[in-house]
Amino acid sequence: MSANSETILTCAVVCEAATIDQQNRAVIYGIFSQIQAAAVPATHPQFAVFCIWEGEPGDKHNQVIKIVGPKGETITETPTMNFEIGRPQARLISQFNLMRFNDFGVYKVKILLDGKLIREIPLEVVNVKRES
Repeated sequence: MSANSETILTCAVVCEAATIDQQNRAVIYGIFSQIQAAAVPATHPQFAVFCIWEGEPGDKHNQVIKIVGPKGETITETPTMNFEIGRPQARLISQFNLMRFNDFGVYKVKILLDGKLIREIPLEVVNVKRES
């Protein structure tokens, strides 16, 4: 990283899916902050965390995303994703499949840059009782 530059997380969302199209546009589907479940443990089929980092082109960094449970325990974390700031930014998509939530409550999606916590996004698992 350059001495006079700072890398900033300008966008971070939890969504059903995200991709970068052929024209280099980000396409994000179904932004959400809550998962509804009738019982726990509950398995969510898939979701993604989409991040945009801006900084000095050519700067190299790494990102890790951790999912932390309501009791503070780390449920899962992504492998380290090495990236380089491009022109004008770096856009990263981390995919989570068959994610198991053992408790109701507020989970935290923690985004780390070069080992430092940059942002936490709350993700709540809500008890929704089904009618019989």
